[in-house]
Amino acid sequence: MTIEELRKKSFKELSIFESIESSIFILKRLLHAENVIVWFDDSNNIWSYIKNKKVSISREVLNKSLHEKATNFLIRENNPSIFRELESTNIHSEKAIENILFHALTLENNFYLYIECVNIFGFNGFTNSLYDTLNIVSLYLTQHIEMCAVRELSQYYYEEQKKAYIKQKTILHNDLANSKNYNVSIFYKPSDILSGDSYSIYQTSNGDILIYLLDAMGHGITPSLTAYSVSAIIQQKIKTNPTFNVLMTDLIDNLQYILTDEEQLTCGFFWFSHDLKKVDYVVAGMYAPQLLDGEKMISIKSNNIPFMNFTFDFKISTIQIANFQKFFAYTDGLVEDSKENIFNIENMVKNDTYCKSVLDELSFRHLEDDTTIIKFQKNSCLI
Repeated sequence: MTIEELRKKSFKELSIFESIESSIFILKRLLHAENVIVWFDDSNNIWSYIKNKKVSISREVLNKSLHEKATNFLIRENNPSIFRELESTNIHSEKAIENILFHALTLENNFYLYIECVNIFGFNGFTNSLYDTLNIVSLYLTQHIEMCAVRELSQYYYEEQKKAYIKQKTILHNDLANSKNYNVSIFYKPSDILSGDSYSIYQTSNGDILIYLLDAMGHGITPSLTAYSVSAIIQQKIKTNPTFNVLMTDLIDNLQYILTDEEQLTCGFFWFSHDLKKVDYVVAGMYAPQLLDGEKMISIKSNNIPFMNFTFDFKISTIQIANFQKFFAYTDGLVEDSKENIFNIENMVKNDTYCKSVLDELSFRHLEDDTTIIKFQKNSCLI
């Protein structure tokens, strides 16, 4: 963090100054000094913030005294101007200044950090041990400054990711949220802030239903951007009432621009006919979604490998449905987050009470991976 960046902010808002104040207490004991002050140099003045008051001294005056040395012991007789200037700040008004030790450390861009030690007891000239002590102290404070910058940068990215997550959630869509004919349960939880998962449920003008689930490889910003971009494309394409084949063709054509080298997109797309008598699907590398047809449990196994930026083709498969009951799809987070307590997928499909208990447990658990679960069923078959 440069001095220009520091000066733009209120001192009280900077945790670095709190760290300096706490370290000064330690420094007084280490250096046997009655007073220790940390100064900052902005190339015009050397300043500090003491007892809620900003004070400064001339950089030019101090530089003449230091003669570009890292450390210098100042005596009133030899440095009357610097003593007068320090006394004018009223920071040493309680006791007359007799001797001062300044230690300067170059940080970046000619930005100096000065440690001023006043009235060192038993000072018998500059010794290597004192020099080592001051260097350790300077290193300690420098690290605090760097950590302050890291914390502020981390907080900035945290806030930006929270904003991005809010935008990411706006792309999630569910046309059946208020449906009287269907019941949809959705669990969506990132492992951190942003999610590489995405999903949506659309109902076309003729009543067909598209359900899709995405799991972009990795964690953080890159997979979240991938998931968002794919969802945005589908959102635009679905408005034109395409067929499933046309929708998937358009998506595949865009993947070469969305996916980075070696990035994989695990996904499942399911196009149910309006009467739920069949489902066309593209499953690329996902754990098998489950379809309950009457009493028969059907595992919808992958018919495509995970999509990559060199994927130019895909396969659509079809399942004829005699008596649709439920559909259950999930990303691999459900499996990875249940190693200690193996959840029974079949029970989650068939038993709504058990499924709800699992989702409640996952909502309170720290997840190792982004997790999304979709359960789609007819209202008449609720258990």
